[in-house]
Amino acid sequence: MHNRINYKGPSFPTFHTLNSETKPDCVLSNNKFFFNHHITSAGIGPSDHITMDIQISVNPISIPCTPIQDEKNTNWEEYKRRLEVLPEINLDGRNILDLHNEFSKLFSDITNAKNASTPIKTFTKKNNLKTTTKFKRLTKILNRYHNALMTNGLTNHLSVAIRNTQLLLIQEGNVCKEEWWQAQLAKVELAAKCNIKFWKRINHLSGRKKAHVPPLKYDLNGTEQTAKTDEEKENLFTNILKQACRISPEENTDYCQNNERRVKEELQSKTNELTTEWIINLDEIRDNSNRLPFNNLDILTTIKSLKNRAPGPTGLRKPFFSNLPPNIISNLCHLFNCCYAAGIYPNHFKTAEIIMIPKNTAPSANPEKYRPISLLNFMGKIFAKLLNNMLIKQFERNHTLKDSQHGFRKKRGTTTLLANLYERISREKGTDRRTLITMVTRDVKKAFDKAWHAAITCKLLRAGIQPKLVRIITNFLHARKAYVKVNKHKGDTFNLEAGVPQGDVLSPTLFLIIGNDFPNQPETVVKETSRCSMQMTLPK
Repeated sequence: MHNRINYKGPSFPTFHTLNSETKPDCVLSNNKFFFNHHITSAGIGPSDHITMDIQISVNPISIPCTPIQDEKNTNWEEYKRRLEVLPEINLDGRNILDLHNEFSKLFSDITNAKNASTPIKTFTKKNNLKTTTKFKRLTKILNRYHNALMTNGLTNHLSVAIRNTQLLLIQEGNVCKEEWWQAQLAKVELAAKCNIKFWKRINHLSGRKKAHVPPLKYDLNGTEQTAKTDEEKENLFTNILKQACRISPEENTDYCQNNERRVKEELQSKTNELTTEWIINLDEIRDNSNRLPFNNLDILTTIKSLKNRAPGPTGLRKPFFSNLPPNIISNLCHLFNCCYAAGIYPNHFKTAEIIMIPKNTAPSANPEKYRPISLLNFMGKIFAKLLNNMLIKQFERNHTLKDSQHGFRKKRGTTTLLANLYERISREKGTDRRTLITMVTRDVKKAFDKAWHAAITCKLLRAGIQPKLVRIITNFLHARKAYVKVNKHKGDTFNLEAGVPQGDVLSPTLFLIIGNDFPNQPETVVKETSRCSMQMTLPK
């Protein structure tokens, strides 16, 4: 019986006479009793024990869950205190092996501080309905009537009083429910400004949880197979991504061999500029004012601008970087400058956790109907955002991107594209309604997954981007790895031989440069968006 029965009360002796009647004087339950309960003494009655009045709510206040860290209750003062004692880092003149070791140590220090300052949660709480003052007062009155009933027995007057009080309690409870519902509707109305928040709130009210991946059907040597377990689904997705994130020999025949040869020759001529440095020399990246590319304010601004999304492989979310003490921000800034000087994008940032989400709203049994989303290291997101800001500034300074490019650009999008296109059509047609205009739309299949790394590097160099920035972006694309996670099951790590990681802030900007030299002939208007190009043929 050990650890199987819980004694709920009372904490005082209840036996008081030798008379005996059957009345409850204690509460026993199993260890699954998670309901809100209140036990009080009902006073001395005809029994030889003091009767207990037990009130049990139908709504559980504590629901068992898998032990996880309760990040909402992290002790941030303790977190900062543990990190403030760490020494300053100086790697100027050291080698890149020391740089990788310092990143590993910094990850370990932040993780240890997180674990020491964040409590473990084994229950999830469900808040009870918020009651009014009148509801609480009626509850006390009803309790007094129950006490009188147990002491003096039932009378007509007491029966009527109990019944009337119960009716008033029901009415007041309905008022509480109405107020709660109006508050929820107000939250829905507030969330309507953002599509994601709106549906999160709707799913919360309706009790819907995230849909799991259903059994997946696929063809194996002409026979239809079904992946049912998480491991089978993960293996299927992994094999699909391995094929998607590489350029096969069959696909390679579609490329112009002369273009491939020219790209390789051009990159070979730039080998010295693209080779990473073994020794870190910060003087090489200082500007005329002796300033380094990144400072502490850049780090803080970038952290603030990033969203608090899923943490990726490390489990470190945005709040654990927003609450870093100044000395760690300085160390992080120094490490990023060292990476830029050496042309190294740290290996710690290159492994992505991939989750598969349906391309449509409802999960499908077709594995091809899922889109891979990379969950990345948050520290890597900070560095990628810094590099992306630097690249966009150089694009704007060099006027690299065409005016026809509307995707992934500030203050542009499908709305500006369609407005521009409509204006051009109206101008070309003029008053002659018989003018025939045709439009061809082009959708690039697996655009992000098939991006050619060598072509990205070559086009960045042709666009006049600083060689040091091109060098670290080339390293950003090199030797990336990923693994697929389906529910709780994690797959084996595999190499990404082509493509840019979906979910990284730098990837859309790199994708822009690939289609930037799309031919633009005089009689053709080409309008490009993030995922497709619209080609409109106009009369000469």
